[in-house]
Amino acid sequence: MSTHSTVQGKVFPSLLVVALASHLVYYINALNGTYPKCLPLIICAMISLVAGYFMGSVIKPAHTRRLSPASCTLDVKRLKRVSAALLLIGLAAHIYYYSVFPLQSYAESYGSSQGMGFITAFFIFWPLSIVLNEFVISRTTASKKFVVFNRLNIIFFCSIYFLLLMKRRQIIFLLLAVVAIWGPKMRKGMKWMIYISGFSLVLLFAVFGRVRGYYDASDLSSTIAYVLDNFSFDWISLDGLEGRYISRTLNDVVGYVDMNGLDPSVLLGVLFILIPSALLGGSKPLAFPEWYTYHFYPADYLAGTGYAGSMVGELYLIGGQMLLIIGYFCIGFVCARIQRRSRFVDDPVGNIVYAIAIYTMILLPRYDLASLLIDFVFSYVPLILAMRFSMRPKEGELPKQKADIVSLGHSERQRASTLAHERNYS
Repeated sequence: MSTHSTVQGKVFPSLLVVALASHLVYYINALNGTYPKCLPLIICAMISLVAGYFMGSVIKPAHTRRLSPASCTLDVKRLKRVSAALLLIGLAAHIYYYSVFPLQSYAESYGSSQGMGFITAFFIFWPLSIVLNEFVISRTTASKKFVVFNRLNIIFFCSIYFLLLMKRRQIIFLLLAVVAIWGPKMRKGMKWMIYISGFSLVLLFAVFGRVRGYYDASDLSSTIAYVLDNFSFDWISLDGLEGRYISRTLNDVVGYVDMNGLDPSVLLGVLFILIPSALLGGSKPLAFPEWYTYHFYPADYLAGTGYAGSMVGELYLIGGQMLLIIGYFCIGFVCARIQRRSRFVDDPVGNIVYAIAIYTMILLPRYDLASLLIDFVFSYVPLILAMRFSMRPKEGELPKQKADIVSLGHSERQRASTLAHERNYS
């Protein structure tokens, strides 16, 4: 296979390695024996993940027509227009939401967002626009003004989300996607700088998670002074990271199933997650994260707080160990397919899907099925449609289906001519 610059470079390990590593981090409190009942489920999920990835790697995919640079060209102007439309939708969602719910403290803003998930789902269109712009910059000769605009857009987005909204995951999503897009063109020295910067950013976000409440009640300079005076390495230990809640939730799910049996009704939350709550009378059945909190933390639920889900826990809660095996096998299989397509020199759709799949695999343990569906509908689908909408056959090139029809028509004409010649001869 060609080693053209658009082939995804090895900035990140394979999606399988990323997924396994994220499960080790998020479920560390279960893997170290704190919750012994959870250990068999996690091991089962990881083995099934590996098996699915292996099958997806060895089974040759069915032939599909790809958007090849040899036969297609990227309509840069059209892609920029799509990117601008996504940016306007994302900004409009932010403006509308924060005009209805003015920015308050982090805790108050978190509580007031209940029931507005349909609006906030469009927040992701802002970073998606940036990702598309970076894709254009990395593969075409973009003007300096366009490059400066997008880089300032990145800085502005990250600053707003970190310093004002106090959110981290959206920043991680954007930076991972941008790095993955530029991965094929990065030299080894730059890749090491990316790893060092990424590790430093993880530590910064871990510390910030510890002092976010303090920063919420004071200012940045006071928070920095507080960190310098009170920092402890326990703040950045695996046992002290967010995964402790994920492991605890999984343990509660196991206890709930032992006492009450499986709960397939949780699937209702997935079915209704994309429907605005206003169309359902103001509430949704078992919508994330309420069902976790309602079942396992009634006191916290009444206080209006929630905890992140657990992919292993939800699959086990819905269908037991069999569904857990099937679910993680499918996830592994899809990972292998994305990894395969990302390596194609002639597959821009595969390249850009890979760029956001890194983020999904990193956060997979703390997802639930509804979150995966939201990711697919509001992240993957817009980018895929944007790329397909912006790729056009080159002049003189025919799409495969049309070429087959033309070829078939030519063969039929040739056959008819031969038969006529034979009749005349007779």
